[in-house]
Amino acid sequence: MPLFLQALPLSLKTFWRYLAILPILGVIACLLLLASFIPLVGLVVPGTVYAYCLMTGLRCALAARGHSTDPGFGHMLRAGVVFCLLTIAATFVIESAAVLTPLGLSHAFGWLQGLVDDDPRLLAFGGGVFGLLVLFSMLWTAALAVPMTYAVAGSSQRAGLNPFDGIGTGMIGLTLISIVWMIGGSFFSVFGEVATMVALLFETIRAVIAAEDPAWDWSISPLSLLGGTLWMAWASSWFFSAAVLYWEQSLARRTAKAKATAAETRVSSEDLRALRHARMRGTDGPPS
Repeated sequence: MPLFLQALPLSLKTFWRYLAILPILGVIACLLLLASFIPLVGLVVPGTVYAYCLMTGLRCALAARGHSTDPGFGHMLRAGVVFCLLTIAATFVIESAAVLTPLGLSHAFGWLQGLVDDDPRLLAFGGGVFGLLVLFSMLWTAALAVPMTYAVAGSSQRAGLNPFDGIGTGMIGLTLISIVWMIGGSFFSVFGEVATMVALLFETIRAVIAAEDPAWDWSISPLSLLGGTLWMAWASSWFFSAAVLYWEQSLARRTAKAKATAAETRVSSEDLRALRHARMRGTDGPPS
């Protein structure tokens, strides 16, 4: 059975831990997002907060699996910044490639604007490019899941941060979980509800700074928000649990490889010692 399916029982243990910490995580994320208004620094804040939330969920899955971790707040933020910068670089490369497509050039420079609007084939092509970008985002998040797990689990051993440690491990299985997460979120219209909440937060902050009343009417369905939140929490817990299992698999392979290398080194040392003794016996002459 694939590891991402084996993670289903673990996801239930992770779910209640993640659900319990979710309100606190939301408050921390909102406070950190206030730094988005700082020039230059604000460019890395959203990605850092996103990575921090992912690592917090991974820590819940590690605890549910029986692994003790104690990453400090500073370590989590530093790791979040590193993963954010790595994601920005990867996103820049893939979006640059997308801009070089005919549709991307037309939107970037206004070329063939009429043709794009009138030709359904180009509109379909644009939808395909957008779908590929969404898929890339899922694949990239899945590729970083195991390195993030290493960052959280290794912090208790004072290990150095390597953002490429185990990168790509379990990427396909974790991406399938992300697709299920997105389909369920669309069913609950959770993306619209979350977008509304985030927009309301930023509009409230702007209004407070400008000493004005929020200039925005909003409405949220409590039932849809509750259902979407529970779905997101469980599906995310499934993702975190699978990432921990893939991390354990990667760790086991690394340990086995280290033992094999140590065994080869020991055998080589013993062979050299035997050869040296044989040579010494040869120079001493035949025994009397």
